[in-house]
Amino acid sequence: MSEDFDIGPLTWVKDEINQSLDSVLENLTSVQSNIHDTSVLRFSQTYLYQASGALDMVGLEGCKRFCGELEKLASKLEKKTLEATPEMVEAFIKAVKTLKYYIQELLNGAPDIPLRLYSVLNPIVVAQGETMDESELFFPDTSNSAPKDVPSREFSDEGYAKFIVEQRLQYQKSLLNWLQTKQTSAVESMRDAVSNVSQAQHKSSVKTLWWAASAFTETLELPAIAENASAKKLLRRLDQELRQLTDGVDKPHNNLLRDILYFVAISEIDKDTVLKVKEVFELDDIVDKKSTVRVSASMADANELAVLEQLKGELEGLREIWDEVSNSIDFDKLDIDSDSALVNLDNVLITKFADKLNTSQGLAQKLSQIVVVDLFTALQQASNILRDDKSKVNHAALIEVASALHLLDSSFSNYQHLDADSIQSLLYEIQRLEAIASGLNYDQLESDRTGELDRDTLNAVVKDINASLKVVEQALDTFFRNPAEKSPLSLVGKPIKQVAAIFDMLSMPMPLNVVNTSGHFIQYFQQDSYKVNQADFELIAESLSMVGLYAEEMPRVRPESEQALEGALERLNRTLVAAGVDVTPHEKPATEPIAEAVEDDALESAPVLDSGESEKILDQAFDAELLDIYLTEAEEVLAHIAQNLQALRVNASANEPLVEIRRSYHTLKGSGRTVGLVGLGEVAAKVEIFLNGILDKKAFLDPAQIAKIEEITGAFAAWAAELRANNQVYVPQAYWLDKVADLSDSAAGKAKIKAEIETQTKPAKKAEEHVLIGGTRKLSRALYDIFMNESMQNLTILEQDVAKIAEHKATEPVKAARQAVHTLASNALAAEFTPMGELCRAVEHWIDESFGNWTPQHLDLYSSAIKTVASMWQKISELKNPRTAKALIKVLTDATVQARQNKELNVDFDGMSLA
Repeated sequence: MSEDFDIGPLTWVKDEINQSLDSVLENLTSVQSNIHDTSVLRFSQTYLYQASGALDMVGLEGCKRFCGELEKLASKLEKKTLEATPEMVEAFIKAVKTLKYYIQELLNGAPDIPLRLYSVLNPIVVAQGETMDESELFFPDTSNSAPKDVPSREFSDEGYAKFIVEQRLQYQKSLLNWLQTKQTSAVESMRDAVSNVSQAQHKSSVKTLWWAASAFTETLELPAIAENASAKKLLRRLDQELRQLTDGVDKPHNNLLRDILYFVAISEIDKDTVLKVKEVFELDDIVDKKSTVRVSASMADANELAVLEQLKGELEGLREIWDEVSNSIDFDKLDIDSDSALVNLDNVLITKFADKLNTSQGLAQKLSQIVVVDLFTALQQASNILRDDKSKVNHAALIEVASALHLLDSSFSNYQHLDADSIQSLLYEIQRLEAIASGLNYDQLESDRTGELDRDTLNAVVKDINASLKVVEQALDTFFRNPAEKSPLSLVGKPIKQVAAIFDMLSMPMPLNVVNTSGHFIQYFQQDSYKVNQADFELIAESLSMVGLYAEEMPRVRPESEQALEGALERLNRTLVAAGVDVTPHEKPATEPIAEAVEDDALESAPVLDSGESEKILDQAFDAELLDIYLTEAEEVLAHIAQNLQALRVNASANEPLVEIRRSYHTLKGSGRTVGLVGLGEVAAKVEIFLNGILDKKAFLDPAQIAKIEEITGAFAAWAAELRANNQVYVPQAYWLDKVADLSDSAAGKAKIKAEIETQTKPAKKAEEHVLIGGTRKLSRALYDIFMNESMQNLTILEQDVAKIAEHKATEPVKAARQAVHTLASNALAAEFTPMGELCRAVEHWIDESFGNWTPQHLDLYSSAIKTVASMWQKISELKNPRTAKALIKVLTDATVQARQNKELNVDFDGMSLA
């Protein structure tokens, strides 16, 4: 795996992984309190299985391997095939915490080097009576290729076969000689044979493998590698690969190149080929950075840890004082007229802040982490300058002090394992504070900024942005409820200016312009001539919500979010221009944030979309067969929705029809996304979210809301008909998402949904990459990834449900499990994993008929069915076609008939093997 790990997918599943690992830690804590009761670890196996699946999905092979070993340990402890001791449980807890910390480091920008986990995992493997080589956690980027200047030879087909046979014979003789004598000449002969094989290859991947293998043979001159048992096994594996080449098979074993590169990476031999292989695969970087992940190192003694706890308390007080300092500043005038802006600044507050820092400095001197002590010192010096000269108080200084306080908080939390990146962040902040202490003004500080803020500074400013926007949102909500009372708008000016100042300092013009133009809009609300318009309220709330979502994504803001802000700015300006409000920026000092002018001709040419002219997106399924499966199910689901909507019209307080409608829209969402109908899937998803809110609040739909859902359902029916006729449909997604947002009875709720729509529901591009299932069937990568992600979540729900029933914590499957097996069936059938889909459908029908009459025999059948589904899912995750569980499907079908006839469950459990 490349060190340049893409954290994007990991951010999507990180919360899920953390929840699973936290649940494992809770179970281990329970075992610590009663070392003889390890039954709770049965659930830990499920949580670890779920985490392992998520790690595999985002490409963290080393973490998956680590997690798999923990899952094995949990199984052995739970079944008592391995004795649970306090030391073993403590090692287990340390391993789980290490994995959590490692994943967080990846999100913080650290390279993915699973070798760092070896020292924590190896004792656990050894305790189970097994062995583990360090190479098993070695995952370099194997996508690189041998240099183009590696020699090549041309052969006829007959000549090639003869040549490979000759090289294998030479390799075998040399290997036997080396095993007996360890002579250098034998190593050289092996190297020559392998190098010759490399030169005879023209397929890049195969040529690269044998080129790297020639470097590996050269490392055998080092005694440490020559005596390594794994290295000797690898030499025999190379002989087996040579045999395959003689048989005409040129597809190497998946992990062979990785294992070869491991021994090249750890070697210190000065040979040209070895050095070149290290360079091409960047192996030195991996070895240099494989220091152990430290999550519980005893770097600090008890006295120092006590000091640290005191400092944490002091820091909380410092942050509260600094918040008061910031709140006392008039941001409307700051940087234009400092004396006027700071007239309300109580110098006693800054003095109090500086004095408290002096006390904290005395404690900080007792710490062993010098960089933390230096940060305290730099912060104290900067605060003294701000205390003695109020003219030095500006946006940059305020943010840097807040950032320093945030960094200290982070450093205290991770004090015993500050890594190189964390230390670099501290050093960078020290430089910034020293710049303030030396009296640099705003412009000088700005010119010193690098193109990217450090992570902790960014966290601090995002927190400030969100806090200010929350004040604005509350004030606007109050005004929206009673537009005749304009006094709440007076509270908006200051936080709006604070947010604008931050974006201005960060040189981010698009959010800055949206915020400033929103400020113009709020001033427009305050005019006596303003006529109340609900659309204006929704527009301003939606725009500011998008700014908040944009800030949450920093620094890696998606292009869709930037485009969403562009659209928001255009709508704001267009509305203001139509109302006769001047949005042209006036001449102001360069340091004051102002909105950029919008060209008149651009405004005139911008299209005004009404509900009937909303931009349409093209929805198409990945292929015709998937579409047919989707439409067949969708027609049934839409009829079911219509039936339950009619039931609600008769009795709006009925809960079951509402649950069924929500469940049906969940199916439309999942099936639509699975087959590639992104637009339909997103509309269904938003309806489901709305209905979830109604059910959570135990509320009812009013007649108007029922009518709107009927209208949306009618649109789905029309789209289905068009898909049936033309295999594609143009969906005015924005219009219908607005319709869904209008179901909400609150302006803030509508704005929030619409803002989320703008920034997070852009249609995905149709996938072109495919995966090969079972060596025969092609499936789009996008469809495969969606299926694996959703099915893993639903399968976990089912496995947890089985475990709870087995533990007598439940008497029958919960509704969530019934919905999970329904979704699994729909998604599996849509993705054409027909055996798995048919089995899940059989389980679903059986549960529906048997519900309320559960016996131990039902549990046996339920458990067997879910285990078989899990086995099928595992086959799919390995890109294999699962075999049909014909016998089990027949058993479930017979059991469904028995339940329908109110007969006692009577099935042949011996017939449930896979067919």
